[in-house]
Amino acid sequence: MHVHSVPDGEEVMAINLSHCRIDHQPQVAKLMRRPHIFAIYAPLNTYLFAAPSEREMIEWIMKVDQFHFFSSSRSNTPEEFA
Repeated sequence: MHVHSVPDGEEVMAINLSHCRIDHQPQVAKLMRRPHIFAIYAPLNTYLFAAPSEREMIEWIMKVDQFHFFSSSRSNTPEEFA
C-alpha cells in the first residue's frame, strides 16, 4: 500500500501488507479520543490511520483485508455488515 501526503499527494511511504493484521477498534484509539481509527499490524511496524467517517474506515479495511469483518472468530461486527 502506498501512502501519500494530503496537501501535495507526494508518496511518503509504502507498507508491505503481506502477513499483516488489522484491528478496527485498537485500544490506542481510546487514548487518542478520536473516532474511526484503525490499526494495521505488519511484521516490523504498526500503522494507525484515521478516516473521516465509520463508513470510510470500513471501506479502507475491506480494501486491505476482504475477510476482516466476515471472519467467524470476530465478535465486533459492525451492524451494516451483520
